[in-house]
This record gives sequence, structure tokens and C-alpha cells, in this order.
Amino acid sequence: MDTTSPTSVRRRLRQALGAVAAVALIVPGTALAHGKDDPAGTGMSERTLRTIEQRLLGNPTPPSTPCSASPASAVGDPVRARRAVAHRGPDEVGAWEAPRTIVRAGDATRSVPAIHSILLRTGQVLMYGYPIGSDSSRVPRNASGAAVLFDPATGTFEDVNPPIDPRTGKPALVWCSGASLLPDGRVLTTGGYFDYNEANETKRNRTGEPLTNNVKGLNHVYTFDPVTKRWQRHENLGGGNDPADVTGGRWYPSQMLMPDGRTFIIHGLDESGFKFNEGLEVFDPTKPLGQEVSRLSPDLPSSMHGDYYPHTFWMPSGRGLIAGPFLKNSFNVRVAGLRATLDDVAEQSVERRWGTNVLMPLRHDATSGSVLQLGGAPRRGPSDALSSAEGFDETTGRWSARSSMQVRRAHHNTVLLPDRSMVTIGGGLGIDANGSQWVSTADQRQAEVYDPATATWKPGPVQREDRAYHSTAVLLPDGSVLSAGDDDPGDVPQKTTDTYEIYKPSYFFRGPRPQLSSAPESAGYRRTVWVGTPNTDIDRAVLVSPGAATHAVDMNQRVVDLPVRRRADGVGYDVDLPVSPNVALPGYHMLFLVDGEGRPSESRWVRLDEGAADQAPPSAADLPGGGQGGTTAPDPVPSTTGGVVRQPVVGDRRAPRVRVTLTRTRLAALRRRSGVLRLRVGLGETASARVTVTLTRVTGRRRTTIVRWTRTVRTTGSRSAPLALRPGRRQKPRLRGDVRLSVTVSATDRAGNRSRGTLARRLR
Repeated sequence: MDTTSPTSVRRRLRQALGAVAAVALIVPGTALAHGKDDPAGTGMSERTLRTIEQRLLGNPTPPSTPCSASPASAVGDPVRARRAVAHRGPDEVGAWEAPRTIVRAGDATRSVPAIHSILLRTGQVLMYGYPIGSDSSRVPRNASGAAVLFDPATGTFEDVNPPIDPRTGKPALVWCSGASLLPDGRVLTTGGYFDYNEANETKRNRTGEPLTNNVKGLNHVYTFDPVTKRWQRHENLGGGNDPADVTGGRWYPSQMLMPDGRTFIIHGLDESGFKFNEGLEVFDPTKPLGQEVSRLSPDLPSSMHGDYYPHTFWMPSGRGLIAGPFLKNSFNVRVAGLRATLDDVAEQSVERRWGTNVLMPLRHDATSGSVLQLGGAPRRGPSDALSSAEGFDETTGRWSARSSMQVRRAHHNTVLLPDRSMVTIGGGLGIDANGSQWVSTADQRQAEVYDPATATWKPGPVQREDRAYHSTAVLLPDGSVLSAGDDDPGDVPQKTTDTYEIYKPSYFFRGPRPQLSSAPESAGYRRTVWVGTPNTDIDRAVLVSPGAATHAVDMNQRVVDLPVRRRADGVGYDVDLPVSPNVALPGYHMLFLVDGEGRPSESRWVRLDEGAADQAPPSAADLPGGGQGGTTAPDPVPSTTGGVVRQPVVGDRRAPRVRVTLTRTRLAALRRRSGVLRLRVGLGETASARVTVTLTRVTGRRRTTIVRWTRTVRTTGSRSAPLALRPGRRQKPRLRGDVRLSVTVSATDRAGNRSRGTLARRLR
């Protein structure tokens, strides 16, 4: 027997882990979970736990200096890995909960591997892959798809299988697809698994290496509605709606939501299974059913080549970025209408197959950003996973080395957290010479936590399960992290269940977290909104986009910091929203409040939408004392002009409710200097407002102000005020190119409360 083979090594590691299964669930720094409550759920006695502790860890006395074990010394040494963090408690690195089974068809013996995990605006998580289970319920994984909805609040599952594929008569094979979220909260999946390639010849990639799995790309496009819990099939990739047409397939594609609401689609193996689909496409959710997919006319560099799951990001600069993970495959992306232009950017230092890549947290007014690439494997072979990291900075256009992880990893997941930190979970060693991608070591079960203050990684708690190839992880609305997937069982022919584990970051264990009692359901960009909280030590607000994870890639997550200003103790804060959809893309986001100790609240969902109405003022229940003992406004009285006047009182903290609309304005006429710009400004009460109107020409990244007006309007009660401007009197040339209209209204009521509203349009 070859005791050095990856399979033998993994078997011995599993046997070792079996002896310390109880320890794997124990929070570092708690000297093991002793006591009658047995929170680790091991079923072991106090004496047994102490015996295991002494044998494996000795006396768990904290070392005098923090551990910084190198990856080489840690690989394959689970005891050393646990000793390294024995001094770190959950208030430093967090803790794992025990694994639980992902259940399909209401039967605990049937399951779905979470190859894809996508957080929905309902707070549920869509997981999809293929059906696994007991011998009687097994279905060949290339025959049927399967999906479940997981509710983290209740721990329950609901079957939501993809639609039937007429070709097979079974649920469509949407796994190994691209997946992200649309502005309306629906999930968009493109491509997936069509079939095994039954040809006798061997596929090879661009470097001559044989391509494993011999699969063909699917051309299906689906959306999943989290409210109705239904799937909808759309126009095929490549165009058309013929169910017998298989052209245009994509297996392992990536996709990227853009500020205009369309989704950019790139790469993946095509329907032949022998080449990559190098065409570029967009999905437009505003088009009629069956007409949503359009091919882009591309302007591509000669170095462009197809690949698996390229890392795609929409950047604050107003363009897309493809950032590896393969060499010579990083580009800036500009999309205008149905034309796409890709430009070469600097090359990373090493290939990082199955490494993770995240967009670093952004400011609300960011004009550029940076991405961080972690781990991955430079070539085939189980010893080649990397612990190193490098980042790409838009301002310099270059890659540079960043702090390495403690453990080398590929097929891992990195999740952005609302306190500006991040956690890296699981991983393996890449892909071995036999094509297996599930080879992993025990130390890769140990999470790592990124400290933004020092820009370094520290070892975290250890989870029970391997989470390598086909594993996923996403942030949940309460600030915890869901980890699931990895459909390889190791030493048995086929895994019969998949599990999930919940990671609770350190802020769960550092005292009471702030409360977010109210927030607007939707809001526009460049707005200031009111959020309710009884806490008075809020440092900032944070928007976090829901994750859509698969194959070490998350096509949706991002974090944006928002500045806050306290209105009054116990009442709430004014929060400045992102200045542009380039910073935070349109759609649903989790809004967190973070206090001065770095502890985030649980989140509330906010939809960012350029056309969203302004929020209503806080209700009495939001004011101190819940409207019973706090300061509130008196009942409104009739206005002599037919509206309603809310009388100002001392302590009145309700700001004017700004509404600005265009009325009887032909935007096209403004280009010809002949139109009249008519606005109507409503403030919801007696107040005055300063109105600034700007026409701006946009050329690439350059913005040139053509003309700007400033006017003052006054309103009485709920009546709105009209405003008419004639651009032709000050606008000498005819307007050409991309011209934008923006209106900003800064309002002040008689009690001195202030608010702001905006409107933006493109002159077409």
C-alpha cells in the first residue's frame, strides 16, 4: 500500500481527526468546552474531554508571543494548528457551531451539495447542485439538478428544484453556472452542465495540459424569484428560444452586474466541451421575455483567451475589471450599449487557479478601488497551493504583494464582514496529477481572520468538515457566515449528505451589539437617509451586497462604508448613501450600523434604486419613548391653501420630505437649446429649499460642467412649488455626446431640520 499517496494521506488525516472530533468544535481559548451543558455537542463526559485535552494540547497556557507558524510547518499537523490558537478566545477569532445536514425532500437521508450558495433578500439562502442521498435515491450527477431554500432563522429547508429540461425530463443541470443577483432581487444563472463529452479524443487547454471531466457547457438562462420561489427560463445564451438548440453553452462562466442593471457574461467551456466560449453577452432584465440576451460587439486585445470562472468586478471608476486568476487574463472592461472594449492591465505575479479574489471595502464616495487575490494553485499537483497574496490597485494599475495567509489554500472561500475584516474558510491543495480537486489537509479546516488594522491574517477556529472543491460560504443578515459544500466524502464511493456550518465572528462575543430599529426600504444615490437606533456610539454604517458563491468565486459581494451623523440621543442617525451606482450597484443590500468598538448590528435590507422615492420621516414609534414619552409633533392642521401644515414645535426633529420631479419636459429638446426645464419640488411641509440644477458632459472618466443654476423655492404645507428654467439662454453650443442632468434640493424647515433630495437623468 502506498502510504504517501494523496488518498492514503487523507485517510490517515481523517483517522487522526476522528480521534479529536470533539476538539474540532471547541472554541480556541476556552480550554475546551467542559461542563454539563456540553455546548460542543460531543456527548463526552467531563473526564473524557479533559483527557483528550491533556493528550493533544498539554496545558492550554497561552504562549508569551502570538503564533505565526509558517504554512510548511502547519500542513498535516492538526494538533500543532490547534495549539497555535489555544490562547485565542472567541472574542478574538470567533467560533464555529456544530455541522448540520442539508435536507432534500424532507428526508434527512437525501441532500444537495451546496455547489452554489446565494443569499436572497428574504434572508434565505438558495443552494443548488445535484441530488445525493441513500442508495435508493441516488441519481447520476450528470442527469438531474436539485435546489433547496435554506432559512437560517429556523434551520429548515424547502425544495425549489430548477425547471424540467425537455431534453432529459429532469430538473435542469444549472450547477457549475454563473450566478449573481439582479437589481430586483432575482437570481440570474447562466450556463451550467450540459453533458459529459463522450468523444474519444482528449481535450487540452492552451498550455497543452489535458482538460479533466470532459464536460460540455449548457446554454440555458434562468432567474429565480425569492418571493414567489419560482424559476423562469429565458432566452438561450447565444440567442434564440429553441429548446433543441444547444449552441452558445457555457460551463464555468462568470458574470458581473453593471450600473445600468444589465449583467455582463463572459467565458466558460462551450457546448462542444473542447473550447472556451470567447463571445461576450449581456442579460437585460428590462427586455421582454425571450429577448433578454444580446451579443456584444467586442474590441479585444490579442492576449485575450477563454478561461474558467474569471474574477470579475465592477469598479468605482465606472468600468469593469477582470482580475485573473490565470496569467495574461486581466483586463479593464468598458461596455457602452452593445459594444464592449477590453484593455490589458498589468499581470499578476503567479497563476492562482481556484484562489479567491475580493473587492476591498470602499468609501461611499470612492472613485477607484483595489482587489485582493489570495492563495490558489500555480499548476497541477497537490503540493502547489499558495498562501501568498497580491493586490491590484486601480490608481496605480499595478499588482503588489500583500500579507500572506498562515495556511496555503485553493478552492477556499473568503467572505467580507461588516466590520471591515474578512474570513477565509476551508480550501484544499488544488488539483492532483489524477485530476482530483478534493485533496486537502487538516490545517485547512482552520479559518483565518483578516485584521484590517494591521493588514495581516491570524489563525481562527477550526471547523469540523472539509470545505474544498465545490464548497461555498456567504455572509448572513445577522453577521454570521454560512459555510457549506464539498461533495467528496474521501474514503467512500459517493457522499450521501452535505452539511453546513455557521461561523460566528468575534463581534458575537464582545458584548452587546448595536440595534438597528428602522431604515428605509429603498433609496436613491447621493441621498441622506434617516436610520433609527437607540445607540449613541455609532461610528459608521455599512452596506454589504449579498454573496453569490461558487468554485472559490463570489460574483456579488462587496462592502461600502457610509458616514453617519447623530441626530439626537436615542433617535437615530443621518446616513450618506453612495454617490454613484459604480460604488454600490443597484439592487438589495444589507445595511449594518457599526459602533465605536467595531461591533455591527444585525442588518436590514435596503434597495438602492436611482428612481426611488425619498423616505418618509420617522414615525412616533421611532422617537424616544416609542411615541409615549418622547417629543412628538402635534396633529396636523388644515392649510388655507388646501394642503396640510405640520406646525413646528420645540424639539421637532422631523426633516422635510423632499420630492423632486420633472413635469412636461422634453429632454431631447434641451439638447437643441429650445426646451424648457420644468421641475416641481415638494417638501411635505412649510419650508424653503435651495435647488441646484447642473448639466454635465461625460467623456470617458472626465466630467465637464456645461451650465449650472441655483434657485430658491418655498412651499406651504404639502403643496409643491414649480420651477422653470430655459437652458438655451445660457447654453451656447448645442449639447452633444453623453449629457447628464442632475438636480439637488437642500431643504430646511422652520424648526431648522434639514434634508436633501436628488434627481438624475440622461439627455437622450
